[in-house]
Amino acid sequence: MKRFYLFCWCVFIFLFVGAVPLSANTSPTIKIDGQPRMFDPPCQIVDGRTMIPVRYVIEDSALQGIVTWNADSSEVDIVCKNKHFVFKIASHTVIVDGEYIDLDVVPYIYQNRTYIPLRFFAEQLSAQVTWNTSVREVSIDFKPKKSEVFAYYYYRAFDEFQANADSITDVALRWFETNANGDLFYEYQDDYNKVLQFARDNNIKTHASVVFMDKDDMHALLSDPARRQYLVKQLSEQVKQNDYDGVNIDFEFLGQGDRDNFTLFLQELKQSLGNDKQLSVALSELAGRL
Repeated sequence: MKRFYLFCWCVFIFLFVGAVPLSANTSPTIKIDGQPRMFDPPCQIVDGRTMIPVRYVIEDSALQGIVTWNADSSEVDIVCKNKHFVFKIASHTVIVDGEYIDLDVVPYIYQNRTYIPLRFFAEQLSAQVTWNTSVREVSIDFKPKKSEVFAYYYYRAFDEFQANADSITDVALRWFETNANGDLFYEYQDDYNKVLQFARDNNIKTHASVVFMDKDDMHALLSDPARRQYLVKQLSEQVKQNDYDGVNIDFEFLGQGDRDNFTLFLQELKQSLGNDKQLSVALSELAGRL
């Protein structure tokens, strides 16, 4: 009889401990609206689900929820972003705004902290949740995604750029120029590094935009493979040195006879840039018909 009781006690310990990871070595990292978060105790993975301590709901600036613990019923009551949750320890059922919903993984207590499933909670709050397996990272985005807006920055337009940054996803920095030889140079002076840093701080993709507006010189450039390659090399180096997200080509007054060579130039440039960099083209309405 003693052996039987001992066996049951060991099984109970195994099942209880096995349900909750006790090591933080494999804890995933969390990002909320692009910013990393640290939790103590850390997040855990249980049955393929990321579990977070409820304390984060109270303390995180993105949520600022109100949490109440009912020891008699082993329930945690959460009010957050106009949603009302009732999680019960070891229960597969959660109440959200009066509706009963099933959970894949039950809430539990670890190191005196209540853990709840992250994805379920965040998605109920209309957040987008993504998981990066290679780096074991969960990204939670509460901010609505902007519609894609590709803007042009030209001639010291920093104040205007700052004023409209919230609505811009991509910016073509139209401050480069080229010539018949394929030289690449700045058309005008600006605080280039300041503009680039501001764009990146605001999650705006940057594109090095180069302009050419001389029809005869453009023909000399596009019809000469060596000159084309020279410009391609310079653009690729500029993208690499300054970590642009892409290149924008603004060749105006393109002659009809240069159409094939222009297409070849774009193919050569794209091959040099690689798949991780974007290539865009600005053409006048007339050139688009050629």
